[in-house]
Amino acid sequence: MHTKTRPHLQSVLIPVDKTEHSERAVKFAARLVSPISPEITKKVTLIHIIAYSYLEKMASNIDIRFKNILESPLFKRILEQHVEKEVNPFLEEFAKIFKENKFSGELEKHISQGEPGKEIVTFAEKNNIESIIMGRRKRSHTAETLLGSCSHIVIHRAKKQNIFIVGQEVREEGCPVNKILVPVDGSRPSYRAVKEAAAIANCFPEGMVQVSIISVLDPIYLDQNSDEEKEVHKIIEKARQILKDEGLNDGQINSYLEFGDPGRTIARIADEEGFPLIMMGRTGKSGLREIVLGSVSTRVIHKVEKATVGLVPIKNGDFID
Repeated sequence: MHTKTRPHLQSVLIPVDKTEHSERAVKFAARLVSPISPEITKKVTLIHIIAYSYLEKMASNIDIRFKNILESPLFKRILEQHVEKEVNPFLEEFAKIFKENKFSGELEKHISQGEPGKEIVTFAEKNNIESIIMGRRKRSHTAETLLGSCSHIVIHRAKKQNIFIVGQEVREEGCPVNKILVPVDGSRPSYRAVKEAAAIANCFPEGMVQVSIISVLDPIYLDQNSDEEKEVHKIIEKARQILKDEGLNDGQINSYLEFGDPGRTIARIADEEGFPLIMMGRTGKSGLREIVLGSVSTRVIHKVEKATVGLVPIKNGDFID
């Protein structure tokens, strides 16, 4: 008998700051994991990183070289005051959101200093974090590449964690992920995303979550009954079978075969059809290679407006042949 896959949500890390993007991430996380705590989600950590750039700004009025500033008693007092007046209040507000959603696992607040992206990944590795849930400012891919966005760094350096980039809308009523869209292309990462979507769906009462498989072909194959189109039908059918093996019934499973640009098409359908969550596999390409070749997952993140994008870990010990 097939054993159902457990979702990678046992330990969750949520990077936060005093922004509406972080608040949306916290609301999404609280609504997702509270109903499944503590059986599945046992611990959530809210983490705030005080960036070096901000520390330098704080230190600009103190007559000490920055390399020695962190050890200065005066600066330590200034930092403590900043944490007490600016950081702790929004951490408490975010913790309250979990309490309001009746989260029954362990909730921890952590504050550290450094480069945010690197610190988040380091913390996740050291503390066996399974999923990172974070907000994202609306900015172009080019800006993120040049400026080094925190989410961009985390996506490319966190190899073992699910990463959820929370969209502009979070469902306030009912199941927070009542519909999950999963793009497939026949690759192992895309099939891992199918299994993760099924695992999340199985966290909720039977029939509450629908999972839709989507595959996108180049328009040149439209109405040609091509070998490529036949292969895509096989890929979709394999994905559907994975969902059935995980315990989903036919009424919970849908599928799409679309023609067009994959990133744009996936984002459009997710927003038009009201999918709260897109689950995608990651290929493990470097940031530079993605810039050159164009990653579908990256394009979806930057084109989608409302939906949250979940990226399935590259290394989770779960390969499907």
